[in-house]
Amino acid sequence: MKTIKLTIAAAAALILGLASCKKEETTTPTPVATGNGSVSIELSHKFGMMNEQTLAIGLPVIHPMKGDTMTFSKFKYFISNVKFKKADGTYWTESESYHLVDLATAESLKLSFKDLPAGTYTQMEYTIGVDSARNVSGAQTGALSTTNDMYWDWNSGYIMLKAEGTYKDNKADKMFAFHLGGFSGANNIVTKRTIAFDGSNVLNVTKGNTSSISVQVNPGLLWHSAPSVKTLNMVHMPGAAAKLMALGESGMGFFTNPLYSFKLISIK
Repeated sequence: MKTIKLTIAAAAALILGLASCKKEETTTPTPVATGNGSVSIELSHKFGMMNEQTLAIGLPVIHPMKGDTMTFSKFKYFISNVKFKKADGTYWTESESYHLVDLATAESLKLSFKDLPAGTYTQMEYTIGVDSARNVSGAQTGALSTTNDMYWDWNSGYIMLKAEGTYKDNKADKMFAFHLGGFSGANNIVTKRTIAFDGSNVLNVTKGNTSSISVQVNPGLLWHSAPSVKTLNMVHMPGAAAKLMALGESGMGFFTNPLYSFKLISIK
């Protein structure tokens, strides 16, 4: 009788042990990705929303609405204050975040960001232009160096976008020069923008790897609301003309258009 009682007790202990092990297995947490990765943004430039033409220095393009034939010898603009928003609502913010994009310099068409925490990101925030604080203070180095020919000494402020070249007036080549600026008051053209990462284009940053984002840029929007380059071919200061070109009418300018000026193409 004593032997039977011991056998029953042993079996009960075994069953309880197995149940305990099974419970422990189901509650073991899934490992969370840790470490840092990198993000690279590759900018390609097209001119016009329909029948898109490649925009490059020295290559003639035709504005789809105005019919102007333009050949750019210079096209530069600032992108600044870049932040990436994580799925949990936290942000990774680039320090000293100022980039000068220059069509004449291939290296500037690729923006690199390092040491982002691993995880899923839902949005990128950035600014076209240079914020008001850095227009009036701070170190003028790197992208903000005055040697980059993007600063007005007489106006103590940065040129947010510079476009120069020639246009066809009948058969004659004539010059255009658009230096768009303004960081305060009624003529402020500095614009904050966002790009959402969703659907098939989700940004996943993993340890030790680089995620590549392709963005298509359409400077043709500068002339969607502005007059033909044959009518207006020079802007050299902040004001109504610079604001119209940058911001457009009803938010349809190069700095403001949410669909076509900076369009997400893919994430790899």
